[in-house]
Amino acid sequence: MTVVLSLTQGDLATSLRDHLEHKGYQVSISKDNYAESLEVTAVKDRESLIIEGIWETLLPAEQTITYAIGKIVKRMNKPDPWVDYGLAIPKSYFKALKNFEAGGLENLKLHLFIVENIYTLTHLNSKTTLELVKHLKENNLSTMPIWGINYE
Repeated sequence: MTVVLSLTQGDLATSLRDHLEHKGYQVSISKDNYAESLEVTAVKDRESLIIEGIWETLLPAEQTITYAIGKIVKRMNKPDPWVDYGLAIPKSYFKALKNFEAGGLENLKLHLFIVENIYTLTHLNSKTTLELVKHLKENNLSTMPIWGINYE
């Protein structure tokens, strides 16, 4: 059996860098040598966005997302109104978010970057990320607003 993984590390890095630079951020990306994730720091004026990015692997989506959220928590410092955190995931993983409690994600105030390919990325702020998770938990994709995501 051959498994085809459609979103690679390079695709994720390119998509995030292009999106964030287009928004006026200076971006630095480094690969975690021990894991399948990217550490992204984007800075614009006084504002910082710290993102953990994951791409498709042979591990289950929920396990990979859980690991990435743990990495975000490890990178958190004291509360700072100028620092936001984000999670970049392949589009094929976003439905796994229904297994996470909205309250926990609300406390982290995570931005979500849903990456389909190097050209297609949907950035949801923390409020919209919570809305997405709540709609996923209801298991009714037809009630979800259109945020540029094909939910199939």
